[in-house]
Amino acid sequence: MLWYLLQKLAKNRIKHFGWNMVKDVEQAETRYFPNAQADYQTYVADCAFDVKDINAPESVKLLAQFKPDVVVCSGGPIYRAPLIEAAGTMLNFHTGISPIYNGAWTVFLTYANRQPHLTGGTLMKMSTTVDGGNILAHYLPAVEAFDTPGSLFMKSIIGGTALYNLFLDDMVAGRKYLELPQGKPFRHYYAYEWTCYQTLTIERHIRHQICRQFVRDEIIAKYWDIGDEQTAKQLLKQTLLELVYNG
Repeated sequence: MLWYLLQKLAKNRIKHFGWNMVKDVEQAETRYFPNAQADYQTYVADCAFDVKDINAPESVKLLAQFKPDVVVCSGGPIYRAPLIEAAGTMLNFHTGISPIYNGAWTVFLTYANRQPHLTGGTLMKMSTTVDGGNILAHYLPAVEAFDTPGSLFMKSIIGGTALYNLFLDDMVAGRKYLELPQGKPFRHYYAYEWTCYQTLTIERHIRHQICRQFVRDEIIAKYWDIGDEQTAKQLLKQTLLELVYNG
């Protein structure tokens, strides 16, 4: 009963308990993507398809009729096998550092857990396992003293777009790429674990400017273009260990 109450308090839209996610993310979007709505109307709106269920047979049929060489995704619901198989290659950018932070709310839980340096994203092959696809690259945004969960989220999205551009350039050039299995995730978070405890904790961390302890430049770790699989695996291991133990 107590856990249920904490969950409801976190989702209360009338009175916010602690950090206001919607406000923070909207402010960050305005700062980092000031022309997003106009750009959508200019470049996307006329060719966009709105479907109720991404995995429905009609959605799979719609995708298959385009015969795409590659489909790029940014999180979303669970993608089922028929949809994934309708694309030549389906990629995903998960806003969490896999396999350390998999599952729901990961881009904000790093801040709640006092680990803003572990905020970032993973470029991977799409999988029916949530955030469980083979890893292609990691992106970690620059951490600045006054960062919030919203600003780190937006910077991670910018980095994910940059990774996509690099990877797609290699695909167009016909270059082969490596993909590295994740193995068992270090931690998988579920939506029900998000409560007002996290929002109150984040509010406190913002007030105390915890990011001052973790200031760094951005980190781009590409594994797909390393010719030797063992070398790529070693770089992946080194990247994860460096983040966990040295921040």
